[in-house]
Amino acid sequence: MILRPSFWTLCIIVGASILIAGCGAAQRNNRVVQFCLYDTAGINDLRSMMQEFADAQSMAFIDNSAQTQAQLQRIGVDSPPLPEGEPLINMGINGPGGLGVTAGNLGLPGYQVALGFTKGTDAAKGKAFADALVRELDQRWELVEVPNPDERGAFPLPNCAGEPAARRPSSP
Repeated sequence: MILRPSFWTLCIIVGASILIAGCGAAQRNNRVVQFCLYDTAGINDLRSMMQEFADAQSMAFIDNSAQTQAQLQRIGVDSPPLPEGEPLINMGINGPGGLGVTAGNLGLPGYQVALGFTKGTDAAKGKAFADALVRELDQRWELVEVPNPDERGAFPLPNCAGEPAARRPSSP
């Protein structure tokens, strides 16, 4: 009999590996925001925005989307639990002392993404980092703050499969 891990087990494994690899010691998210990207162009916009933000903060941007897809296939998951053709998102920014953010869509509708922030060892710097990135993202997308991130995670947003025209125009 072949045992396959459950979907939630996979989410925990992937999430824990991201935190452990990226932050040294796993930390809880002190803030979670989520929003709809609507299409592949939105994913590319998010990737570019996070890369530019990381560069401006002298932090490391990491995109493990393809590696995560390969890891899921290695453990017997032929495709992530996303609608057909919608790519897996697993990227983040790592800063000093465990400060950072991870963006992902595993367990969410395909073009919906959640960002979990860790404050690291300096709570004030962690808050400033999260506030600055949220301000940047909010200029482009309609963000939803997840209440009580210690108690619950992201949840499916209504109308996330909306038309790309519903997006805010990208910045010049």
